[in-house]
Amino acid sequence: MSFGRTQVNVALLSDYIEQNPEDDIRVTLVAGGQLITGRVITEDTFFSLDDNLGLQENYNKHVRDERNRIIAQINDGNTTEELPNYLSEDFLYLKNAAYVLGGISYISNESDGLSIQVRISDISAFTYRGLNVEPK
Repeated sequence: MSFGRTQVNVALLSDYIEQNPEDDIRVTLVAGGQLITGRVITEDTFFSLDDNLGLQENYNKHVRDERNRIIAQINDGNTTEELPNYLSEDFLYLKNAAYVLGGISYISNESDGLSIQVRISDISAFTYRGLNVEPK
């Protein structure tokens, strides 16, 4: 069960990488009962990866642009509108990622590896260390 911003350190890491995208930060976490490891990337980088280009237009139109519009109006004091829950969820974006489940590693051989979007409120364990996952 998730309780909003229960993983404040992970949310802060997500905010940090948005401001410092060149930093090479690798993490390992548990979400949904699965061990996940990878390199933290920005939201825009995630949706610009080859595997996610098909999602980019829909994401830009219905999430990013709408969220930015509402935030700009709030910051300018031009609205009493609040950011809807579906636009205020926090995510951590990973590339060169892998799932490890029951001793089996799920990885990709693509240049950017597997890309994964993880809802931060679903993370139950976290470390600032990445795992070296090799195909078996």
